Amino acid sequence: MPAYALDDGFTMYARELGSGRPVVCLMGMGVSHIGWMLQLPVWAEHFRVIAPDNRGIGKTSCPPGPYETAQMARDVVALLDQAGVEEFDLVGISLGGMIAQQVALAAAGRVRRLVLVATTARPDASMRGEALEALQGLSKRPLVEVMQRLTELAFHRDWLAQHGEMLLTLFGQLGQFLPAREGLFSQLRAGAGHDCEDLLGALDLPVLVVHGDQDAMIPYSHGQRLAELLPRARLSSYANTGHSVNIERADRFNREVLDFLL
Repeated sequence: MPAYALDDGFTMYARELGSGRPVVCLMGMGVSHIGWMLQLPVWAEHFRVIAPDNRGIGKTSCPPGPYETAQMARDVVALLDQAGVEEFDLVGISLGGMIAQQVALAAAGRVRRLVLVATTARPDASMRGEALEALQGLSKRPLVEVMQRLTELAFHRDWLAQHGEMLLTLFGQLGQFLPAREGLFSQLRAGAGHDCEDLLGALDLPVLVVHGDQDAMIPYSHGQRLAELLPRARLSSYANTGHSVNIERADRFNREVLDFLL
């Protein structure tokens, strides 16, 4: 799938593999479609998998902020319109899960099934405060240092201690995948301002909520809350697992999502 020109010079790129029913995969803050590299080839054996780079990241344009999750959802819907995709399944992790909520609300009749991973309907006050503190404390730091700090939050410390070398292998040389500073911090602000708490009850579709019980970035209680808000949701808990469920528990996660979508 090429980079699509959406509006006012804004272009959005997506990686596409496989054929069949479309499954759209939305990655989290500061990470391009490369974050799905343990999922894409597996799911592409069954589906047409489409993994966009969100606004501000990867091969997609990085316009000046601020960004909002509703705006980022409109990007996704516009890309799918241009690609001729009508009905689709939707998987989103972290910030991508927030964008996925907005896509499901904006295109409710088009989303068949929804998977929300390590995400929230609305960041609480402490999370918003931490985001603002991160903006202030990290905004002038070298970008490599910023990404290292985010990596520490994104993985359970025990997993990171055992698999740090594997992580570097997965993502290649860090410099190759560093996001633009403007895009990274605009995405952080978008996540901090996300709020679908009062809207999700209107979504009448099957939803799988996945959350690690040791998530240091978006606490497990937010997954529990999502499952309460969504009328047809089921919560799948991952013990001793941090924020990056799709990497830390890739085999189980891949199978579970496949079982849910097939």
